[in-house]
Amino acid sequence: LRLLQLREIAYSPEAMTELAEAVMGILHPYGGKLLINNDIALAHRVRADGVHLTARQAASLRERPDLALVGVSCHNRDELERMKQALLEAVDFCIARAR
Repeated sequence: LRLLQLREIAYSPEAMTELAEAVMGILHPYGGKLLINNDIALAHRVRADGVHLTARQAASLRERPDLALVGVSCHNRDELERMKQALLEAVDFCIARAR
């Protein structure tokens, strides 16, 4: 396992912090990397390897988050076009899914 995205929307911030730290303790010794879903502040707080954002979150950014990996989810052509225009150089990957 080289990359894990931690995505647990029902957890409190405290529980997410605890879980993220535990997961990093498992991944990092083996070279695995951790992405935090939708929470740049948490990613910084736990020293995660990156963050995965919604297109709306990414569009509101003024600059790239100071993390090694930044990903964005796009769910339609408009979101993908906005990412292409505004953040193509600022993100490492985009997951596009048509609905």
